[in-house]
Amino acid sequence: FDISHNLQTPLAIFQTKIERLKRTMPDDEEIRAFETSLASLSAFTYDLLKLAKLDHGESFPKTSMDLSRILEEIVEEISVIAATRDIRVHSEIAPDIHIRGDAQKIREACMNIASNSIKYMRSNGPKEITFSLSSNDKGAKLSISDTGIGIKPDDLERVFLRCGKR
Repeated sequence: FDISHNLQTPLAIFQTKIERLKRTMPDDEEIRAFETSLASLSAFTYDLLKLAKLDHGESFPKTSMDLSRILEEIVEEISVIAATRDIRVHSEIAPDIHIRGDAQKIREACMNIASNSIKYMRSNGPKEITFSLSSNDKGAKLSISDTGIGIKPDDLERVFLRCGKR
C-alpha cells in the first residue's frame, strides 16, 4: 500500500512534465514512448494499490457489463494469434448476458487463460480452444477449454494464488 501510494506523486509530476514537453515538441517519438511507459507504470501502481486494498478486505464497486460482448472481443483477438500457430478457436457465446463485476479484471483473467491455452498447446494432435458462455436462473456460466497439455493435479490448488503465496 505504502509503495504504490508513494509512487503516485512522482508519477503525477512526471506526467505534468511530459505534457509540457509535448507542447514544445508535439511530434517527438521519444516523448510518446516515454508517455506510454509512464502510463503503463501508472496503471501498474494503481493495480498495486487495488491489490493492497483487497488484501485488507476492501471491496470494489461492481458495474453492469455485457459479458457476451467482452467474450466476443476476446475470441476475435485470440483467433488472430491462434491462427498463426494453426490453433482453431471455437465459440458458443449466448448473446446479451449481463453480469456485475470489474470488466477490466474479467477481461484480463479471460485473456490470461486464453494466452496460456496458446502457450501450452500440444505440438501434435488437435489444436483447439473453445469459449462458451451461457446463462440460467442461477447466473452465467463461462468456460474456456483447450486441447493443451493441461495443469498438473498438484498445481491445481495454486492456480489462483498470487506469486509468492503458498
